[in-house]
Amino acid sequence: MRPHVLISPLLPEPLLLSHDAKCGIGRDETSAVQIKTDEVSRRHAEIVWNGRCFLIQDLGSTNGTSLNGRPVLPAQPVPLFDKDRLVIGGFEVNVKVLNPGEIPEENLEGKTRRVRVPKK
Repeated sequence: MRPHVLISPLLPEPLLLSHDAKCGIGRDETSAVQIKTDEVSRRHAEIVWNGRCFLIQDLGSTNGTSLNGRPVLPAQPVPLFDKDRLVIGGFEVNVKVLNPGEIPEENLEGKTRRVRVPKK
């Protein structure tokens, strides 16, 4: 399985996803991707490795999580692929799957920006 990274201006550098640890996303200080806004729940979503692929799961957040424009429902994890676009509390986070020999800090052309998401 090729390494996956998250690209976001919220992170000082691309975040390499781990097979051994969950990647929390939320307002909580312990989150790997911390987003300090009231539009994001303390424990909003998490990315986990299931032995075959990385999955994104909404943790019952107030404002929801979307993947490529579609809602991620709580308790229904969805696989992540190269060039996927997550939107969490109005913030876009891109997924990049690295090629063999590619270093996470290099060649990451994905741009992450704040986007407006229609309210449900």
